[in-house]
Amino acid sequence: MESATDALVSPLGARNRVGFRSRRGQLPRWTKLCAAALTAILLILLGKTCFQEEPDINPVHSRTDVSGTLLWTGEDCDSSSLQLREAVHRNLGGFGPDDGEESMVYSLVGENGTEIEMVLIALNEDYSPWHARKMGSRGGIAMVSTMASSRLLANVSFRSSSTRETLELPQLALSFYDMNMKHKVDSKKVVRVFDVRGNWTDAMRSNDSLVSVRQNMSEGSVTFTASKREEGLDPVTDPRDLSLAHFKRSVSVRFSKVRSFKLEMQTGLRDNHQVFQFAPEALLCAAPAEGRPTTTLIPNHWLQEPLERKRGQVALIASESAFQRWFVAEGDIVNEGDPIYSVRKSSGEIQEVPSPTYGQVVQMLSSLLPGDALEPGLKLIVIQKKGRVLWVVLAWVAGFGCAAVLVAVKCCSHYPEKPPPMVLDEDDVVVLEFRTPTGWMQSGVWKHQPLGLGFHKSLPAIVAVVGDEAKHTGVLEGDELVKIGTERHGMRPIADHSYDEFWSELSALVSQLPEMPRLVLEFETTHGRERQVEWITKPLGVSFDDAMPMLVTEVHEEALHLNVRVGDKLTRYGLVEDRNQLQSMEGKSSQEVKSAISNHLAKFPTAMRMICVFELPDQSLREFMWHARPLGISFNSSSPPVVSKVETPADMKGVKEGYILRRFGSDFRMLEATDNKSFNRILADMEKFASLLPDATRQDVEAW
Repeated sequence: MESATDALVSPLGARNRVGFRSRRGQLPRWTKLCAAALTAILLILLGKTCFQEEPDINPVHSRTDVSGTLLWTGEDCDSSSLQLREAVHRNLGGFGPDDGEESMVYSLVGENGTEIEMVLIALNEDYSPWHARKMGSRGGIAMVSTMASSRLLANVSFRSSSTRETLELPQLALSFYDMNMKHKVDSKKVVRVFDVRGNWTDAMRSNDSLVSVRQNMSEGSVTFTASKREEGLDPVTDPRDLSLAHFKRSVSVRFSKVRSFKLEMQTGLRDNHQVFQFAPEALLCAAPAEGRPTTTLIPNHWLQEPLERKRGQVALIASESAFQRWFVAEGDIVNEGDPIYSVRKSSGEIQEVPSPTYGQVVQMLSSLLPGDALEPGLKLIVIQKKGRVLWVVLAWVAGFGCAAVLVAVKCCSHYPEKPPPMVLDEDDVVVLEFRTPTGWMQSGVWKHQPLGLGFHKSLPAIVAVVGDEAKHTGVLEGDELVKIGTERHGMRPIADHSYDEFWSELSALVSQLPEMPRLVLEFETTHGRERQVEWITKPLGVSFDDAMPMLVTEVHEEALHLNVRVGDKLTRYGLVEDRNQLQSMEGKSSQEVKSAISNHLAKFPTAMRMICVFELPDQSLREFMWHARPLGISFNSSSPPVVSKVETPADMKGVKEGYILRRFGSDFRMLEATDNKSFNRILADMEKFASLLPDATRQDVEAW
């Protein structure tokens, strides 16, 4: 099984076969037809040799021919790496402990003994460190810190240790470690690299990384963000020997011919601080003792443009819009002006994007689903430009040959006709049927796009990712999609000839759904700050005063993950498309506002609840439900599992130690029994359900 990230690239070609059966009495006729077909095929194949790539293309060496680039290879770990020796000067932002130049200066040493300095200068006046005396380096790793809600915006440059002359490094890797997300909702590390004098060539992370990577084409930046909440780890002690756990939380950015760049480090709201750790090492060179995991290289798309031009390639770049559908597949030959894909602009207009050239599609982001938001600058498709030689006579003869082939296929084969595309009637819904790993059939209903599902790129169509938009359907990672259809017109098996056919059919169906509504409530916090919160499921999970102003009186389990607090004041409300025209509270009663919010939520899907059925000491069964994580229960290693520890919120629900887990699941899916299952299998299956719940981990939760 390929990884979830592999779903971003689709396979080539379809597996179509046509069979012939000869009869003795028809031999002369079929001989002539087959001869005509063979002639046509030979002529067509000969004709294909007339489609030539643009001249002066050298795909092997073109990447290194672009001015200002020096690309990395695995051997670079042995020849061109730098090591951080120590912090020779510590006065970042003027906070000390050293006097003099307001900077942090690190001594770097190359394999050949060359010494240079990496200089960080704080550019923002509001920078506030946590314990400046503790900043510097430890074990070859640089360490700087920020206070809560603070950030560091620094200029990073390089100079000679002896002459202080500014240097240009032929190549550099910079890795950031322990990119974690802790405690409160907004408490996560974010690192941004931009304004690079030189080039950044790519970013590197493991295939199972917990760090998201986003590139902004307009400003030439790359941003790394912690994407999942995990337990704390001990600090990294050796940048060249990472544990697998640290490898998942680390990310590298690599530069070529670099003189300087801006580095921004920030964290969200929290009552403490963050320490950022980084070193001039590449993850490619950091082999864990347990074995180096597979790494993914994410190229600088802006840098790829001149490289693609050198190869005679043209890339189509996304603008701010919502994807609708593809009109082509990988390997297709397209003419200039042919429609390639369609998008929905912010005005609601559907726009078809044409091919700018004649050529062949060699790369495309085929996993996009209708309704997916496109980030400006994202490379959607690459077309290899081709030259065309017009042979009129050859085309004329090939045309007759093609006709013969069609006649032969029509007469000799029994290949079924392709079914017509499915049309969604007004108020109809999309229905998808899945086969679970245990063999059950599971159906999900979609009333809105986007679908919120990602699939592995091969058939059978196995679910690889379940997004927020699909969590209420009961679909889990590992389910196999077997049928698609609508509530009114019934179901049909998915296209089984190729992944591209299946994906095209699914995308065309989902694109007919309206976009998912999102309710936005704007609050004024008890500290006087404004914040907007979105809902895509019901119930609201928040109770208000019956009088104006409408203050939050209770926050229930369904809304804990949204960080709404008791005492927050509701100031505006509305649907997401009216974000700039949210309804004001002025002149309205609390009942009028509550009624409007209820009407907005009425058509929203119901949020998923996780259900666990326990056997009590008296052998009776009792059902418990969770709307958010954590569950607050631990089990011993027996099968079926027995509760060994109870914490919040499970203790407040009434779960007790000694209860035996008999079944679990959600109210959108048949409950799974724990009989005849190993303990590890049960925990893994429970995690699939629990991961679909919103994360309400907070230090100050008082009531669930």
